[in-house]
Amino acid sequence: IVRRRPGMTPAALVGALRGFAGRPETKAEFTAIEYETHFSDMIRQDRLLAILAAVFGALGAGLALIGLYGAMAYTVSRRTAELGIRMALGGSPSQIARMVVRETAALAALGLVIGVPLGVLASRLVAARLYQVRPFDPLAIAAVALVMMTVSLAAALVPAWRAARVDPAVALRAE
Repeated sequence: IVRRRPGMTPAALVGALRGFAGRPETKAEFTAIEYETHFSDMIRQDRLLAILAAVFGALGAGLALIGLYGAMAYTVSRRTAELGIRMALGGSPSQIARMVVRETAALAALGLVIGVPLGVLASRLVAARLYQVRPFDPLAIAAVALVMMTVSLAAALVPAWRAARVDPAVALRAE
């Protein structure tokens, strides 16, 4: 058995192995590969899949942000008269903004109620690809729920700001 001594270069190790293989009693071909290189080659595909999953997750969060923003902006624009009446009857801009944010949070909560069980079911399909992660990981699910609620509240900020700035006189004249 040939062992690598401290300070021995990979080339010297290959030479020692070839010398061992050159004996008449052994006819094997040896190739020395650094452990780091071997390990890196071994996990290359898993690393690529993890990067792709992260990119697609970020794209999904971005699409959710844009979609929820569009839905709430459309809802606010359709409810301009109602918001104007609420403002004319004494509603404060902060109350109107809170109302829009509350509605957005309700939509996001509904999405989580539907999405979390579907995600747990889907995680069982990829359980073989998960390394040291259980298919049902409460910490990961809580982190995803927190990120999605943050994204949904970020999507509500501009529509809520626009709703709070509705001029009651202009809104009532528009109808």
